[in-house]
Amino acid sequence: MDVLSILRSRINDRVDGEYDQAKVRLILVSIVCLYLYVSDSLLVFKLIAAYLLVAVAIFLWILSSSKENKVRRVFGIIGDTVVPTIGMLLLGGETGALFVAVYLWVIVGNGFRFGIFYLSLATALSCVVFITVMVIAPFWSQHDQIGIGLLLIIALVPMYMIRLIRKLHHAIAFAEEAN
Repeated sequence: MDVLSILRSRINDRVDGEYDQAKVRLILVSIVCLYLYVSDSLLVFKLIAAYLLVAVAIFLWILSSSKENKVRRVFGIIGDTVVPTIGMLLLGGETGALFVAVYLWVIVGNGFRFGIFYLSLATALSCVVFITVMVIAPFWSQHDQIGIGLLLIIALVPMYMIRLIRKLHHAIAFAEEAN
């Protein structure tokens, strides 16, 4: 069996969503890199480009092992929330606000792929790092009502998701029992 066949087999045999999360991470980080390169934000581009290398390493780590890895998931969540936060702090202002969407992507992606624990972890970390941005960055200090509104979205949408995920799991269990 050649290497490509082995990799395809590992990818197809995965049921935990880690490969999909890593693939989306690679795509989004690449798009952000391209945007920052074109917009002439060299310092933040270098930061995100460095994280792109980390994203590639996580991707290769997933390909090298067919087993679930909780440390890798947590490492991904930390990187996926801390790096955009640094980007927000370095870019400042309205341009940095674009990174707020990344928090919800991290929360939603990890929650639906890996469950409520990872959704809760991503939510808590996203809230902590965004509060840090609100305290440190002059733009967010001057626009605290917008920041509080976004923080509420970051915190409350996942709480509703938890409720929906629990209902979904209950419905699945009920359907399985019926069969």
